[in-house]
Amino acid sequence: MSSRESVRNRFASRAFLALVALMFAALANAQGAFTLTTPQTQNNGQAGVCFTIEAFNTIKIWRLGANMDGGSIPLAIYYKQGAHAVASSAPANTGWTLAGTATATMATNANTQIPIDIDLIIPQGETYSFAIVDTASTRMNYTTGGTGQTADANIEINGQGWGLSSGSPFNASFFPRGYNGAVYYDFAGTKWTGDNSTDWNDAGNWDNGEVPDLEDGVIIPDAATTANDCHLPATAECKGFKIEAGGILVGNSGLVDMYGDWVNEGGTFVPGTSVISYVSDDVQKITTGMSTVGNIHIKNTMAEIEVTDSWEASQTGSLTADANTEMVFLSTTLNFSNTTISNQGVFKFGLTAGGVSNTLQEITGSPTVNFGVVEVNVADALDSVSFLSGVKFDDLKVMGAGNVTFNNTLEISTRFETTMDGTLQVLGAWTGDADL
Repeated sequence: MSSRESVRNRFASRAFLALVALMFAALANAQGAFTLTTPQTQNNGQAGVCFTIEAFNTIKIWRLGANMDGGSIPLAIYYKQGAHAVASSAPANTGWTLAGTATATMATNANTQIPIDIDLIIPQGETYSFAIVDTASTRMNYTTGGTGQTADANIEINGQGWGLSSGSPFNASFFPRGYNGAVYYDFAGTKWTGDNSTDWNDAGNWDNGEVPDLEDGVIIPDAATTANDCHLPATAECKGFKIEAGGILVGNSGLVDMYGDWVNEGGTFVPGTSVISYVSDDVQKITTGMSTVGNIHIKNTMAEIEVTDSWEASQTGSLTADANTEMVFLSTTLNFSNTTISNQGVFKFGLTAGGVSNTLQEITGSPTVNFGVVEVNVADALDSVSFLSGVKFDDLKVMGAGNVTFNNTLEISTRFETTMDGTLQVLGAWTGDADL
């Protein structure tokens, strides 16, 4: 333990702390509908602390709080996607995004809201790391040994993070050190009510009285709780969709630009001829809920599109992927037999458990459906990919130490590449200009 980490004397009257708590509770209500506070069990301190927030629902982080020695303190807040802050090895101080800086009047030995607007949306299921840094001194309080996990229905704070010493922007030096503070947040989505009609563009049909835009996640609740079902307009944009169990979304002929994730939790999407375009520059996820996702157009060339669960035969729409896009399929069962595919990007198949256990991904296509450019990665000897039907590709690349089996016909029109040291089996006819 650093000598600079020595326990410091702290003084404050209970009356003053109560007044501060009330004042900042009022501020919290102005900044976000929800506040989650960690245990305030500070027993040590240094220049900063880092921790993670996992989102159980898509939320927006408004502000953070911290427990400090008190006074006027210059602070900086950084964030980074992933669980870097609670890793057993010290997180690098590069690659973090500066949310902002401010000189804050901090209470002594009590959580105080920091006046830095973060406005960060964390999608459902994602984890972000945060670092709060005293940029001038060592007045941050934390708990040696960590503060464990603090959770509500929407987020979990993992307080088993690192204590930070000074640096640019910081150095992670002490582990585990527990975050003492609070997270002020709200739902990132706007919820459909259908109070007036089926019209997407009627603000009176949304719980916040505003028509969604590219910053808003759209929540479609159980249709039994709404007056009318939601119908997509001719054009729209939103952060993402969450169709809750029993929810109904009607596509009509709408064209929607979506900047986040598609999540179906057991609702119904009636796509019609609508098209959902994936247009972000960050990773976007598709959770099909084992139901149709309609007609989708992948335009995101900056990050992967991850399909997290089964692609079903009930998916009768079209899948169009632009050049320089990548789709990764993470389910054990994929059925494209009724999907119309136009792929100018790359589809990636193959699962792995890191050599700990067997994995098998089974894929059904059609001899008449061209998958375009495909990469199959069976990373280790326990990994297998099996194509159950006849399949057709423009380019096919297979790699890894596992097993790839084509149980029916295989047609490759342009290029075949293999870097496998595993087993490749073709049990039907192999045709095409790239035939070996």
